[in-house]
Amino acid sequence: MSFDTILNNSGIPVLLAVICFYYSWKLIKMHDLASIRGKDAPKVKKPDEYAEAAGRLILIFGIAVVVNAVLVNFDTVIAMVEIIAAIIWMFVSWKRMYDRYE
Repeated sequence: MSFDTILNNSGIPVLLAVICFYYSWKLIKMHDLASIRGKDAPKVKKPDEYAEAAGRLILIFGIAVVVNAVLVNFDTVIAMVEIIAAIIWMFVSWKRMYDRYE
């Protein structure tokens, strides 16, 4: 398997992982809620805890995307199942977090 093949298969997941890692860093270290909620969004109960929880969720999703970037080079069906499971987990976990801090 050549580098070009790996890059063609994993390019978009790697870019998505970098974006996830950037936003998780922005939330965990800088507590910048405006980057994900917008400037005019209503306030949350505990903004620092909300930022930490959201940053952790995005970080875990970014790790799942990296795993997907590796899996897509070996078996695309398993990679598809893994990313669908990660997206479903992200939706459920984000809803629980949202309900806790709104």
